[in-house]
Amino acid sequence: MIYHQIFAEIQNEEVKNIIVCRDYMVANQLAQKTYGKDAIAVECTFCDCAIGDTYKNNTFYDPEGNERKYWGNEIENINELKAENTQLKKQTSEDNDSILDLDFRVTMLEG
Repeated sequence: MIYHQIFAEIQNEEVKNIIVCRDYMVANQLAQKTYGKDAIAVECTFCDCAIGDTYKNNTFYDPEGNERKYWGNEIENINELKAENTQLKKQTSEDNDSILDLDFRVTMLEG
C-alpha cells in the first residue's frame, strides 16, 4: 500500500518540479498555485522522471528525447510475476514429462 505518491509538476509539457503528496487533487492544486492555471500534476511514483524532462502523450522523455521507463506498480508487477511463474511451472512439468519419457525409452533399449 502506498501512502505517499510522487508527482511531477508540469507546465507547457516541461517537468518543473517533483513533489511528494498524499493525493492527486492536492498535488494538482499545488502545481497550479506554483506554476499557473495551465500547470498539472502527473503521478510518477513508478516512472523515471526528473526536472527538465518533457511530458507528452502520457509519457515522460529525458532532455535527449529518450522515453523514460515505466516500472509498473506493485499490482502490475505481482500479476506479471504470477503469470511468469505459472508459465515456468508448466514448462518445468512438460520438461519433467519429457525426461521421464526419455528415461523410460533408454531403460527399454538397455533392458
